[in-house]
Amino acid sequence: VSATDEVANELLNDMQRDAGGGIVREDASRYQVKLHLGGDRTAPDWETNVVGPAAVYPQTTVNIVGGGETLFVLDQSNRLKWQTTLNYPVAGSGSYFENDADAARTGLGPLVERGDTLYAFDEGVLSAFDLATGNARWRLPSVGVSGLFFDDDGKLYVNTTTASPEKIKFSKQIDVNDRTDDVVIKLDARTGREIWKHAVGGKLAYLSGKYIYTMSYLGPLDDNEELSPEMVAIGAQTKPYLQLRRLNPKNGRVLWDYYDPHGPLDVKIHDNTFQ
Repeated sequence: VSATDEVANELLNDMQRDAGGGIVREDASRYQVKLHLGGDRTAPDWETNVVGPAAVYPQTTVNIVGGGETLFVLDQSNRLKWQTTLNYPVAGSGSYFENDADAARTGLGPLVERGDTLYAFDEGVLSAFDLATGNARWRLPSVGVSGLFFDDDGKLYVNTTTASPEKIKFSKQIDVNDRTDDVVIKLDARTGREIWKHAVGGKLAYLSGKYIYTMSYLGPLDDNEELSPEMVAIGAQTKPYLQLRRLNPKNGRVLWDYYDPHGPLDVKIHDNTFQ
């Protein structure tokens, strides 16, 4: 079995390299950034230089400019409040909705203003900063954080994975023996104290009061796609499916598990109903 896995890894990684997947491209160019406030505001433009592509993340009371591993936090008058350097580049393109219900299914992020705290996750660390000063209140090393959910009791739910830092360094490498799982962590949002942590087979997709659900699914194949039994057997392909699990918010235990061997086009959840 070990020899078979090694051969599978070698073949899959050769295919990955032949398709151009053996190279990770990083943009380390220097960019000049200008932030302009529209509307009737007369605040002067704010300018700086960043290394790496820049992005702006509007929040409730601040605007955040990210470039590479650096964050600049500006007030509503376009004045720099503080800046900080992260361990890795900001993870993903992010969403910046004020209403949690409008956020991506996997939660808010990578930058979220909540009360007097700014939460930020890069490729390997989730950090909580004092919004006024930029001082770090706590940090949680975790590779693969993809979204944050907040409840009404001051608790924070984190969608992340069991991946190690090696996953960042060798992001394109295929290993059929890799058992990286999705993980949900519940934290005290103020202190970062872990309340519970469970690999429940999916990402948190909905949180409203006592209703907490994780979901994982793979939609139907395109007309030109075919499943290879050999690739499915070694884990390189996955059949369409839907899996929903309801969690107990007190301890993260699974209350019930629903599995459907057909991949849906879309799923919507509202309290105890599903579409």
